[in-house]
Amino acid sequence: MSRSELPKLLAHQRLLSGQGGGPVRPEKGRVHVEARRPRWLLDHSPSFSVLFYEMRTPASYETGAKFRIAPEGGMVPCSARTCRRWAEAAVAYATAVDDVSTELVAAHRHAWTLPGWRLVATRRALRAWEQARRRYEEVMREAGEEYKPVRLEIGQAIEAEMSEKVRHEEREARARRHRAELARRAVWGWTMTTKGRPTAYVFRHDVPAGDGPEATPAREDPPVDPHELRRALKELKPDRLEWDPAAVVATERELEGVSFGGWWRELFGEDHLTFTTPPPPPPKRHGYTGGGTATGGVGGFAGGFGGGY
Repeated sequence: MSRSELPKLLAHQRLLSGQGGGPVRPEKGRVHVEARRPRWLLDHSPSFSVLFYEMRTPASYETGAKFRIAPEGGMVPCSARTCRRWAEAAVAYATAVDDVSTELVAAHRHAWTLPGWRLVATRRALRAWEQARRRYEEVMREAGEEYKPVRLEIGQAIEAEMSEKVRHEEREARARRHRAELARRAVWGWTMTTKGRPTAYVFRHDVPAGDGPEATPAREDPPVDPHELRRALKELKPDRLEWDPAAVVATERELEGVSFGGWWRELFGEDHLTFTTPPPPPPKRHGYTGGGTATGGVGGFAGGFGGGY
């Protein structure tokens, strides 16, 4: 070949290896994976394979830095043995790609920068370039084929994890809709007692009363939903607020795993016993966490409602 056939500029080389940021170890049976795409240096090179390179923590999500990160990736279940196998395969692939890419870039630079009057040296450099180009394409194909089983395995793990995330979000959406429906039901009532300190006793019209201080309250007023109940209790401002234990238990059974107190905080952002804003709950990982169950404490607030209204 002549130097006129030599590409004037190769695609910029971006190293794949050396980006892991430390040893790869699963944490609580899970490992972070990212999709990194090797930059092919020749326009007519075969289609590239996706390199999933596992990391303990993400190092960079920049585009146009030393590598390009594809949108695939995330946390996936992984045993320590599988993690080592994935990491070893990724390092082997990245090392092969980086080494052959470095050789190609060096051969190109040498052939391109030789002065034209050095004919013999130029011919040798062009032959070396042609050999480096063929070796580059061969190594890239072979490395991609060798890494393919692991790449597909990690891809399947990511796909399964994403499918589970979708199912989890669908379950959460159904649960939120169910809780919203419960919040629209008009089944609640209350009665005021004036013996001693004014106390509001809250019950459900459709649930037999439990063993509260007013086990058989008068139920003359029509039932209301939680929003109307809260509005009425705030207007009454009782010194004490008691929730019928049977009504709380029945509601928690309908909430399917969410505590009554958690449901009330979700609706109104306040404690159901005091109507004051509670401290924020700890960060939650998956699903809805609604604090302690209300069945362990259904009333007894003394001293008037706090300044939450």
